[in-house]
Amino acid sequence: MERRSADRVKDGSQLVVKGVGRSGEAFQEISWVRDVSPGGILFVLRTPIEPGILVDLSICSGQGEEGDCLPEFESQARVLRVCHDGNGTSWFIVAARFEGHVVKVGADDDFEALVRQLQRAVAYDESRRSQFE
Repeated sequence: MERRSADRVKDGSQLVVKGVGRSGEAFQEISWVRDVSPGGILFVLRTPIEPGILVDLSICSGQGEEGDCLPEFESQARVLRVCHDGNGTSWFIVAARFEGHVVKVGADDDFEALVRQLQRAVAYDESRRSQFE
């Protein structure tokens, strides 16, 4: 059984990812979030990258067109796992752990609601921890 310290929240927000690809060249790509938790994020990417690298993330508000990415939050994340999406496409699924704080750069109140939801999920998980130990 897989144990997580917090529940993940499904999300489809756009994401700008900056980093260094397997080729050693810097890249910047607009992508999409699959899910997020207080400690990490799962997203898709076309650029092949290696586990262990640090990427810069700008999470955008909502699910607009590709050119409509207005950053709401920024953070850095350490890539933990990279695998093909399994659907025969050129997309990779990337699991990453946030490094440092997720900084709010937008003025919307949706982030506070998301934080409260994640805090409730963490409290629920902690209240049931003894069942899994």
